[in-house]
Amino acid sequence: ASRLVGSSPSAVSKSVARLERRLGVRLIQRSTRRLGPTSEGLAYYERVAPLLRALDDAEDIVQMADTARGLLRVTASVELGRGLIASWAQAFLARHSEVKFELSVTDRHADLIREGYDVAVRMGPLSDTGLIARKIANLPIVLVASPAYV
Repeated sequence: ASRLVGSSPSAVSKSVARLERRLGVRLIQRSTRRLGPTSEGLAYYERVAPLLRALDDAEDIVQMADTARGLLRVTASVELGRGLIASWAQAFLARHSEVKFELSVTDRHADLIREGYDVAVRMGPLSDTGLIARKIANLPIVLVASPAYV
């Protein structure tokens, strides 16, 4: 156990003893030949282990968010790229200073894999069914004309 947590056996033993005193129960049955959990120790472990795993997962998520780095290559249509994506990128880069952002604005549908893009932002149905799509917004279509045109 001490090797798993990177500590000495005596430090782990003292920590377990402190926990047992705080809980008022013996968690580990000690003998000269072996160690084993008591029934209370097993019950405590079964209750605490999922919480510790969830805590580790939460820490991993926070650490990943804090340490995002590298190049993020995005392609977007001209319509979306110049307005929405550019402003979203500024907010994203403010939170993730170690990320480099490359935006390609074109109405040509890029081959994401061949051209090395990480993300494409487009309007309309997905043309390549091998890709994963997420709907991020509803955009109303508006037709506008001047009085002289009508």
